Amino acid sequence: MLDDTTVRLNLSEPLVPLLAALTDRAGMMVSPKAAKTLGDKFGTRPVCAGPYRFVERVAQGKIVFERFPDYWDKANIHIDRVEFVPILDSTARLASLRSGDLHMIERASPTDLPEIRGDSRLKVVGVPELGYQTIPMNVNNGPKSKTLGDVRVRQALDLAIDRETLVKAVFNNEYIPGNQWISPASPYYNAKFPSGSATWPRPASF
Repeated sequence: MLDDTTVRLNLSEPLVPLLAALTDRAGMMVSPKAAKTLGDKFGTRPVCAGPYRFVERVAQGKIVFERFPDYWDKANIHIDRVEFVPILDSTARLASLRSGDLHMIERASPTDLPEIRGDSRLKVVGVPELGYQTIPMNVNNGPKSKTLGDVRVRQALDLAIDRETLVKAVFNNEYIPGNQWISPASPYYNAKFPSGSATWPRPASF
């Protein structure tokens, strides 16, 4: 701690995903008092840092936030209340959006996107996300790992996957073929190793 509002992190080596880790679960700021008081029940009444504060959680129903009046940048927060409603079925989510029950949905089915784009009442916004899909390989544990430990075997598997066709056939051409754990759109993507062994969803928000 340099002062009450400044923390310095001294790393033994460069760590590209550090900022992502600090903004995800591992690095989220929470109230020490609330965490100590609630213990393993902290998730039922979380007290964290951000433009919204927790109101309620209804199991299998909804999670409700409201705007935090003392947020440091409150002038740029224009929505008073947010409700997250879990709807597992993509068809039901889309129907709720069209009926006006929902104002926005996340991660629409790729096969629904052409229909959604054809609806003048709806708007699709897609961005490459941090998540990706890949095939992990065990190269150092158990008898079968000896085969995958051979780089030629891994290269053969890599060459056997037609990523462009996979993206077109399975994801309706809405995903981005790639070969690293970050999207080709990221400034940290290593352009020296093009082509692909992973795909990144471009989740749509409406």
